[in-house]
Amino acid sequence: MPRPSARPVIALLATALVLGACGGASPAAPTAAVGAGGATGTPSGLSGAPVAGTSAAGTAAAGSSPATPGPVGSAVTPGSPGGTSPVATAASNDQPTIGIPGLGLSLRLPPGWVGLDATVPTSILDSTRARYPDLASALESLRAGEIGFVGYDATSTDPTTPHLTIATTGDAIAVAGLLDALAQQAATQLAKTASITDVQHSPVTLPAGPAAELRYHQKPADGGPEVALDSWFISTAGHTFLVAFQVPVASADEWQPQFRAVAESLSGG
Repeated sequence: MPRPSARPVIALLATALVLGACGGASPAAPTAAVGAGGATGTPSGLSGAPVAGTSAAGTAAAGSSPATPGPVGSAVTPGSPGGTSPVATAASNDQPTIGIPGLGLSLRLPPGWVGLDATVPTSILDSTRARYPDLASALESLRAGEIGFVGYDATSTDPTTPHLTIATTGDAIAVAGLLDALAQQAATQLAKTASITDVQHSPVTLPAGPAAELRYHQKPADGGPEVALDSWFISTAGHTFLVAFQVPVASADEWQPQFRAVAESLSGG
């Protein structure tokens, strides 16, 4: 029986990365939200994350939507805004685990970060986009179901808001060597893209399963400031996920340990 060609998978990986770098998306499944603006409760699914928009007992709370773009949904970040450093302390075991039911995943976000999934009301997406205009493309992709999760640093005042997206790129690739080989070829293709520089690739073994990390810089198509991307292909929970972090180039080295901490916290749940 002939072996299937890896070329379509390579093309998908490279396309997902380029689209993610431009704020677009690769195919993904839906998820839920987080924020400091609403009441908190206990989400259905994974424990540890308060849920904006519910009472302490987990029932729907009456009242108007949050005054700030703090979202409503099932996943919530616990950190409070206002740190003195542009880079918060790394995600750790001290951070509550948030569930992303639509993707079958759970993870821990850095302090002060907010997470949104496709169950979030349109009004929350609109208010978040108004406050963080550089997230508009990612939020539209979330609304369209092209990606399954958007997390962002709610304490940021930089024109480039540190954020991450999670998309499903296909079935699980359980063989670490194959995943790494495909990621390496995707990195080679990315290096040929005029807007992308400083491509670095490394294989990684995470608690969730085999993974590959691709780091690079990109000039966005809209002419905005150059950004640094740290993209992780992680095979777990029956799928291969693209977890893509984007930050200003100047703070990329500071953020990188946090990105790894988030990647290491991810698990199929």
